[in-house]
Amino acid sequence: MFKPDIVVETGVARGASSAYILAALHENRKGILYSIDLPPHEAAYIKNEEGYILEDGQKHYIQKIGDLVPEYLRSRWTLIIGDSKKELPKLLSEIDSISIFFHDSLHTYEHMMFEYTTAWPHIEKGGLLISHDVLWNSAFLDFAKRVKRKPIFFYSLGVIRK
Repeated sequence: MFKPDIVVETGVARGASSAYILAALHENRKGILYSIDLPPHEAAYIKNEEGYILEDGQKHYIQKIGDLVPEYLRSRWTLIIGDSKKELPKLLSEIDSISIFFHDSLHTYEHMMFEYTTAWPHIEKGGLLISHDVLWNSAFLDFAKRVKRKPIFFYSLGVIRK
């Protein structure tokens, strides 16, 4: 069974994926998750009395980044609020290597390629680059070709093993 030591995730929103990753790390009794996301007011396109509405292919309300992550899982979690273009290189310079990189932030070609190319050198041998919404553009396929890896797809989720 794959038991990652360090997982880095970009894009949190309410934290559903974060909660699942943290639950797996909890079950493994090892591993840390670092998550990076913009504060809701910077990513929102509408703000009203119920919270912020983010556009990520769906509309959903969010009051606080990661509010779905249960308290008992938070000891393995470091949430970094900021732009991944600034925070991802900074984080990766502070940690040796990562087992899994999970992209689920801004799904533009340019941003996806930035995150992939920034994270890839830090992914350990046998580690995974995972990306959500890979069908929105060709960034994931282009990157897989660039690093000469065969991608695996699960609906709109793409995986490359280093």
